[in-house]
Amino acid sequence: MKINLQFNLAKFKCKAFFAFISFIFLSQFTNGQITPFNRGRGALSITPSEYSALLDPNWTEIRSYSTNMQTMEGSSTGPAIVMLNNPPIGDQQSQGSCVGWAVGYAAMGVLTYSKFNCWDVARRSPNYVYNQVKVNSSCGSGAYPIHAINLVKNQGVSSLTLMPYNDAECASMPNLVQQTDASTNRAINYAKLVVNDIASIKQTLSLGFPVIVVHSVY
Repeated sequence: MKINLQFNLAKFKCKAFFAFISFIFLSQFTNGQITPFNRGRGALSITPSEYSALLDPNWTEIRSYSTNMQTMEGSSTGPAIVMLNNPPIGDQQSQGSCVGWAVGYAAMGVLTYSKFNCWDVARRSPNYVYNQVKVNSSCGSGAYPIHAINLVKNQGVSSLTLMPYNDAECASMPNLVQQTDASTNRAINYAKLVVNDIASIKQTLSLGFPVIVVHSVY
């Protein structure tokens, strides 16, 4: 049984936010003939054994949180084409905050949009995530996606309006207002997907949930 809770946020009256993040890891590749892209980057890969220890998908539970009725009422494989509501394209610039953008801004934006139906308030803050999970004090340092995913599960992520993106500063920690907003926009859980399991990747997307990918860019 699904229970819908109600809460007030500013002028909005919304259903409580329940969502899963599905997290897929792609092993980083190397090519001695190609120079890596040197603008802002920073996703750090966990080891295969660490990845294998992550939670496997519980499809029954994941489906119970899906609001994609087209898939639920359609065939067992879902519709041929699924377009998730994605936030407007941003730019991390020179900061190594790609993990904050991928997890905090993109994935959580996808999950949050249905609550607000307006990107002005649905967009989430990359710095809320990155500033807390980067590996050292440098704004060029990277971060582990799994740390960011656990953060949006435990804390949530504040709106971009409350914590605007600043590529030149990454030391600021969330204040009480930002933390309170984040607490109303949390992910319930996440699961790992097998890299070559295309059917599971498609199923995740068809249910309306984002897939986070870690890879090198050249």
